[in-house]
Amino acid sequence: MKTRRRFVGLMAALIVVSMSINGFGPKALAQDENPFPVSIAFLNAMTSQSEVDVFIDGAGKSERQIEGLPYGEVSELYEGSAPVTGIVVKQNRQFGIDRWLFNTILPTEAGRSYLVVISDFVITPVQINNVPVSGDMALARVIHASAQSPVVDILVDDVVAFEGLRYGLATDAGELAAGTYNLKLNASGTDTTAIEVDGVEIEAGMLYAFVAIGTPGSADQPLEIVVASTSAMVAAEEAPEAEASPTS
Repeated sequence: MKTRRRFVGLMAALIVVSMSINGFGPKALAQDENPFPVSIAFLNAMTSQSEVDVFIDGAGKSERQIEGLPYGEVSELYEGSAPVTGIVVKQNRQFGIDRWLFNTILPTEAGRSYLVVISDFVITPVQINNVPVSGDMALARVIHASAQSPVVDILVDDVVAFEGLRYGLATDAGELAAGTYNLKLNASGTDTTAIEVDGVEIEAGMLYAFVAIGTPGSADQPLEIVVASTSAMVAAEEAPEAEASPTS
């Protein structure tokens, strides 16, 4: 039961059977210029856009950091700014025309890393390195980015571990023991099973962001989990949990 209680950081993302894994690293991050950079990776979860362009701290040509981020993929890390980072998302330019999709400002703390999930109606930023990890543990948090999916409860080995995750929201980050887990998705408040996922493997010392994307019943963009994973960055001191709130 102890392991199950710790598993809350993972539970709520398992809305699908298929899983794709994306690693993200600091290849695009110019850390030599700033010893405490704000590091941001992006995930395109917009079912209406096969590709998006992302601008950081501006909307001009020089601020276009990502061009053509495909649906369902996680970018490398890019550098933002503290205490806030401006994010503009546009449709991948066609015939020289940019269509604006989102224009927002995110609170971002120096020296921290974030995953910004771009979905159909909201942008959900989550901090990805705010809890130290030790021993045989891993870190995980999950994001519900499937606009047409219902509120869900998650069961681990047939025990309810998380209730009521809604679209556009994320769970807190939490530790869980390395191992293999069997999970089940029920419509919230019912015992009706929509999906069972067996054999989810978690490695020690890793950080996972599990993101549910897609459209129920779609053949082209089915419900799936995108897993962004990287080595967990151990903080010298435990930082307070950053709230994850959707931004339109």
